[in-house]
Amino acid sequence: MVVGININLIDREVSIGAPSSQWWTQLASSVAGGLAFATILTLFLTPSLLMVQANFSRHWQQRRSLPASTPASATH
Repeated sequence: MVVGININLIDREVSIGAPSSQWWTQLASSVAGGLAFATILTLFLTPSLLMVQANFSRHWQQRRSLPASTPASATH
């Protein structure tokens, strides 16, 4: 539908730029664009953000588990 090809299965014809295919071209383009955008989000952005969260959490946990340094006045 995006390229404007109309396939009529009953009459066994293939036409390019038919009025019925022109009407659906905008809808098909938006659906194809949405699928491409969702694919990028699902395959690249979501795993990347999950790794950023995991790394930040691990860093924060390591920082909290370090022993507290004693103040200089308490050692005298």
